[in-house]
Order: sequence, then C-alpha cells, then structure tokens
Amino acid sequence: MHYPRITGDNLDYLYDRDQNTKSFNLSGYHYASYGTKVSFTNRIGEIRGRDNVSSKYPIGLNSLMAKIDLKIGDINEAEAGILVGAIQEVLAEEGTGAGYLTLTNNSSSPISTGSATNIYLNLDGGTGDFIYNEINGLLVEDYEVVHKSNFLHDLNIVLKTNQKSVFTNYWGAHSYSGGIAYWDTGIAYEENDIIFYPAFENARDNFFYCSSGHISITGLAPNASGSPWKQSFFWEPNHELTTRNGDSLSLENFKEGMHSRTKVNKNSQFIDTTLSFLNRSNKETRAILHFLENRMGYKAFDFTLSGIYRSKKYFTAPEWEHEFVYFDVNNISVKIKEEVRVASAKQLNTSNFWNAL
Repeated sequence: MHYPRITGDNLDYLYDRDQNTKSFNLSGYHYASYGTKVSFTNRIGEIRGRDNVSSKYPIGLNSLMAKIDLKIGDINEAEAGILVGAIQEVLAEEGTGAGYLTLTNNSSSPISTGSATNIYLNLDGGTGDFIYNEINGLLVEDYEVVHKSNFLHDLNIVLKTNQKSVFTNYWGAHSYSGGIAYWDTGIAYEENDIIFYPAFENARDNFFYCSSGHISITGLAPNASGSPWKQSFFWEPNHELTTRNGDSLSLENFKEGMHSRTKVNKNSQFIDTTLSFLNRSNKETRAILHFLENRMGYKAFDFTLSGIYRSKKYFTAPEWEHEFVYFDVNNISVKIKEEVRVASAKQLNTSNFWNAL
C-alpha cells in the first residue's frame, strides 16, 4: 500500500486516534432517551437428576450480568462531541481498573474519570422516581454515532456490568433500593411498595411486595395469614402467551425408516415461556425488577399460569429485559422455566450454601 509522503504540509494528520474528536468543553448533563433497554442474564449451573429434578447454582459472584443498550437521541454537535470524547477518553485508559463508566442518579458523580460529563439512566422527568441505582463498573462494548443532519446526532452505547455483584448488594444491586424501608404499623402502603420485614434467617427472604393498598396493622403484617404482602410472583402479564413444553423422550432410528420413542424420565412436559408486561408504571416496574433480581436467576418462586395448565407451579427466571418506553411507561419481558420440586423442605432448597447468601 502506498502512503503519502510526510511533509510539513501534512503533519496535521499525525495524531493519536485514541482521542478522535474535536476539543469540547467536557461539562453538562445528558439524559438517556426513550428506547433505552436494560437486559439481565444469569450465569447458572445446573445438576439435573432423574425425572427432571434439578439443582441450580450461580456461577461466580458476578453471576448476574446487565447489558445496557443506551440511547441518547437528537443531540447537537457539541453534545455529541462531549459524550464521544468522554467515551474515547475512558477507552484510552490503560492499566488495572481502567476503562469503566458510571451511570448516575447524582449530578456530582461523573461518567468518567477526569470528566465533568454526567449521563442519567433513569428517565424520571426530574421527579426522583428512579428505577435503577447508580451503576458503576460498566465496560463499553460498542458505540456508534448516527449523523442525522449537520445539527442533530444520535448516540448508541452498549455497556456491560463488570463490578456490580448481586451477592454483595442484597438490598438491591441494580434495581433502585432507595425507597425500600422496614415495615411498620400505621403506614398507608400502596400497591407495588417494597418493604423489608425480618421474618426469616436469610436476609434475602425478608423482602415483601404489596399486592393492594392498605393501612398497616399488626394483623396485616407481612408474615400474617391473608396479608396483602406477597413473595410470590403475583403480577399479571399481558394475555398473549406462547408456551413450549420440554420433552424427555428418546428417539431411536432403525432401518427401513422405522422409529422408536422411549420415555426416559417422568415430569417430561415442563414449561418454558416468556411473560410480557407492557405499558407498566415506574412503580410496578421497579417492584418486578427488584423481585427478579432478588431471585438471582436460580431461586424458584410461585407463579400461576392462567388457562389450560395446572395452577401450582414453581419457576425460575434466568433472563429478563426492561425498556424505557415513555415517561412512567415501561415494557418488561421475562423468560421463565418451570422447575420440578419435591415435598421435602430440604430438597426444596437448591443449595444450602448459596441459599444462605
């Protein structure tokens, strides 16, 4: 390949492409745009025994991974330059601990070291009605700038969590935990409120979710019979639902196109499906996301499928996705898998060690 001769006339072309934008004043506040999505995936190990009874466990302290498809739309050239410059600054950092971003709820917390640029993930309209905590330790996986005109740009950034462990932040690693308080009497609780009530030894088992508004009294304590506080997955999904049934049959092929099917295990027709929750408020969204995060992808929960199926079932939720649609409007999709459980309380726990966390 032929390269142009370097002379005094073209020395301006020699510069470090780690910082590949014009110089802008790195200051200001920037908000995510509607259409931003946050998806969660759990790294789960599984030991499956006879009759499809399985034991699940998380793989590593960072078993719950969040991916953020962050959209910042209709920004001018200066704003686009500020944000791309901040990203390039972080990507150019070297050494251990370099190259991380933070999405903030607080104007005093910058997006990157040495920059006064702040990006807010929560589209709360200035109300403080947050869905997520501040999320730090984010790695930039990819980004792109869409040049819509000479004046307007869109910025799409793909971020992944790397340092936010659900095990060391049991009150709420990603889902907003600022509004969670201890249960008390004489409080006007609303549907989808979240409280902490120390009824069980395992701290994670002490979060309860309000299914209907009420004034709290001792007779309606979270662990009381008939209490409006739930630990089952009581939220109603949208009606359209496609279920896929598992199959524990062995198919053998013989000569002349003959086949033989042999049943290998009991409990062969277990259900996998995806639940959709459309146009949900911030409050309901926050409660659903906190519930799912607290179950960490491997702890089973009660959920009743409507329609043709038997009602009593346990499920786990290994994956879910949340989309900011509009102000106080959110979509959530949750992938759930039916779990085969037995009557023994000891066997009901997937692992005594991990359930103690």
